[in-house]
Amino acid sequence: ELCPDFADAHYELGVVYLKAGNFIGWSKSVDRAIEINPIEYLGNRASCHAKFFGAYEQAIADINALESLVDYDMGHIHDGSYHYEAYRALCYKNLGRFAESIEAYEKFMLEKPEAIGFRDYLHLGVAYLELGNHSKAIECFEQQKTYEAFAECYYYSALAHKGSGQTDLYLSEL
Repeated sequence: ELCPDFADAHYELGVVYLKAGNFIGWSKSVDRAIEINPIEYLGNRASCHAKFFGAYEQAIADINALESLVDYDMGHIHDGSYHYEAYRALCYKNLGRFAESIEAYEKFMLEKPEAIGFRDYLHLGVAYLELGNHSKAIECFEQQKTYEAFAECYYYSALAHKGSGQTDLYLSEL
């Protein structure tokens, strides 16, 4: 009430609503914060849309809007787990738009190798696997293992080996 154009207050109120499960209150508060300061809060809304609601199209739209407003690296999502460009690619993957996901991941990894995250090769490999490109999927899973060898790497690698007819490697990966 004292300072209706203070974006931080609107955003922080939205956080309280989000934690309480009041998604309508969250949306109203965070939308108001974005009206006041879009560069600061578009990315946060994007990551929350994808993480909590599975609203991947909205997340992509917010990341694209943020990208159009800045002329510098957008950085990482609110919890630091993904770079915004990788997060956009992940959203494409979650929507089943695997070719777009691969294109976005490959561009991101080529342009920002220092920002590649702990799960980016895993997600890229799954996108290749979904399109039936088993050899590229296996390359990605092997690369992922150099970052961190999640159980999922072995599982998806096994599926890729099975898909390419390599039964012995399929069984050893499992």
